[in-house]
Amino acid sequence: MDKGTISSYIRATATVSSLHDVSLSGPAGARVQEMRVKVGDAVKKGQVLMLLDSTDASLQLAADDAAIAELDAGIEHKSRAVETLRKDYLAGAEPREKLTQAEEALALERIRRRHAAATAHQTRQRINDATITAPINGVVTEIQIRPGEMVSAATPLLKLADPRSQEILARMEQSDAQLIRPGMAVRVFQDSAPDQVVDEKVVRIDPAVHVEGNASHLAVWISLTPSKLNLRPNQQVDVHVLAGTRDAVTRLPLEALITTKGASSVWVIDDGHLVSRPISIGMVGDRYAEVLAGLSPDQTVVIPDGKTLKEGDSVTIDTRGDKGK
Repeated sequence: MDKGTISSYIRATATVSSLHDVSLSGPAGARVQEMRVKVGDAVKKGQVLMLLDSTDASLQLAADDAAIAELDAGIEHKSRAVETLRKDYLAGAEPREKLTQAEEALALERIRRRHAAATAHQTRQRINDATITAPINGVVTEIQIRPGEMVSAATPLLKLADPRSQEILARMEQSDAQLIRPGMAVRVFQDSAPDQVVDEKVVRIDPAVHVEGNASHLAVWISLTPSKLNLRPNQQVDVHVLAGTRDAVTRLPLEALITTKGASSVWVIDDGHLVSRPISIGMVGDRYAEVLAGLSPDQTVVIPDGKTLKEGDSVTIDTRGDKGK
């Protein structure tokens, strides 16, 4: 036992969540031809994410361009005819009515050309829409469609998350969430790298209880600043919310604490033998438990360390401070 600080944490598993998701859609009825990304990929603005089948649109554009070329040739021919008639009219060789008819035919041809150009523009837009690109630098979080499937107007093709606007979402039981307040310190780490811990804080708590199936939870949002953890949207992390700290208390390691039917006890050494001693504990922290009564500061507490201990076992303490039978 010793005197020191006890810190109590509320533990939870949480996920990294982006505050700004972007849903991408495509023209309804188009067929997905190729997928160039997968969930979890980091993409750059303008990067091609998927291709839709644009065969029909490409054939239509060829027809549109051919129609425009034919109209251009007609306009050129009619323009020369108008110029010739204008000269002849001014020279008195042709009547005004014939020149007017030629000018009207040229104007009508130019109108047709504008309509054809608008149609070709729409067709080019269909081809452009068949190439789905990233509007932001982000991370692919969802893909709702596969190659060969048809695009639906009601379903987004995929979703991107902006990694610059991330927070951590912890879904906590209502009893735990009620103990948490904005501003509380939080330790964040991953199972794959438990030694890499970053310090964040509680940002806000949703006021409404969320119900999913038979379970309910409160959403606790935790800040997430850029760090060595390099977390991505939807990645799972462990969070420890600092619920309380108590200084200068008598404490013992949690490994030494034995709890049976709600009662707490420890093994102590009395005249070279093991004795089970009931104790009263207060605050239980992450590594230590506060001792309120039942032990004196000078008593030696035994950590079982996986061994089976019995009342009255003889115990010796080696010179390195290890306890053993």
